Formats: sequence, C-alpha cells, structure tokens
Amino acid sequence: MSTLKNLSVVLITSLATSAASAAYLDVRQGYTSETSEYETRIKLGGSFDNHFFSVEANNQGKPFSDWSRGDNEVEYGYNFQVNKNWSIQPSLPINFDDNKRTFKPQVMFTRAFDNGVTAKFRYRHEFENYVDGESVTGRDGKEHTHLDRSKLTAWIAYDWKDFYFELEGNWAEDYVHNDWWSGNGHNGQYDWDYNLVVAYQPQDWSVKPYFEFGNVACISDEGDCDGSTREERFRVGVTYNF
Repeated sequence: MSTLKNLSVVLITSLATSAASAAYLDVRQGYTSETSEYETRIKLGGSFDNHFFSVEANNQGKPFSDWSRGDNEVEYGYNFQVNKNWSIQPSLPINFDDNKRTFKPQVMFTRAFDNGVTAKFRYRHEFENYVDGESVTGRDGKEHTHLDRSKLTAWIAYDWKDFYFELEGNWAEDYVHNDWWSGNGHNGQYDWDYNLVVAYQPQDWSVKPYFEFGNVACISDEGDCDGSTREERFRVGVTYNF
C-alpha cells in the first residue's frame, strides 16, 4: 500500500504546485435507505493542458460521531479533444483499501451538443487483486484472490441557465470468467444502478452545491439485503472550483 500512498502524495503535490488550469475540491455525504449506511467522500482534482488527475478518500459511518476509514482512490487520465463536439478520455483509477487493490483502466467518449445536452459513454474493466491472506467467495463458491469484470456506464446531461441535470446508468458483469459475485441476477451474475444529479451554480459562483438520488442493489449481512432487493441512495455535496 505504501506505493499507492506515495502516488496519492505525488498527485496532491502536483495539484498544489503545478500551473493547473482548473482545480476543485468536492465533499459529498451519502445515505442508503434500507441498510441505513452513511458514506463520506472528499475528493481533490485538477487538470493542466490535456492531463487530469484526482485523489479521494472515503469514510463509512455517521459523520464525525461514527466515522471509520474506507477505501481511497487515485486517478490519472488524458483528454483527446477530437473536435469542438467530440472528446475521448482514457484514464486509470486505482482503488485501494486494507484487503485489496482494484485497477480500473477505462475510456470515455463524450459528445457535446450545441443545445446544452451532453452524452457520455464509458467502458471500464476492473481488476480486483486481494492482498496476501485475503480472498473473496466467487459465484462458483470457491475462494478467489484475483477477479475481473466489465462495467458499462452511460450519461445524459443538460445545462439549463444556472442548473445542471444528469442521469447516469451503470451495468457491471464478469463476462469472461463469470466468477465475480455482483449482487443481482441469477447467483449475483450482474449489478446495475442509476443515479440522478441536480446541481446549481450561477456564473459568478465558485461553489456548486448538488443533490443525487440513486437506486442501487441492497447488499448487507443483516436482514433481506442479499443483492436481490433494491434500496434508494441519497447524496448531497458541494464542489469548490479554484
């Protein structure tokens, strides 16, 4: 983990010292309806020229009174501006916690329309690697130290005056080995969710508050949340642009 921590330090230092053309700080709080779980995310990101990068830290539990450390993630990517309307962004997020490291190479295609509508599509392949002594039970009932799956994400967004609206949909499934237990379908074959975002930012504001409503798989060791049921996820956050 020390290598990844060092990478996080490098990214933070780069944000602080480079001539970044854009930088932001995002703080978000989430809550799920059935499991009554809280999540907190703090994310720092920026870009210069066509490069972009970020580092984020996640906590579980009620804010301040019951916080426990969650996972962390760093990302580096590059933006290819094909023309005025089309762009392609390959990037590599790396997620890590005490038990595993997950590498997520991905590529996103963005189409911006002149009427304020933006459409995006992303393909990501997730490689989950567990540290020595750790493993996870797969769909085949066996213990695995390495798993991988595909994840498809589509967005449709609209800028209207000072408001921003976005609808996101995700589908994840292990098409190659069929071992990753994803939470939905026959024996956890796949996972899906959707998320709606509403944000507000007048032109003279550096701060952008937003609200998210999502529908996700209900997965918990308690009750009937075995992945076959659904729950609502609520998030509120604020982004400060430097």
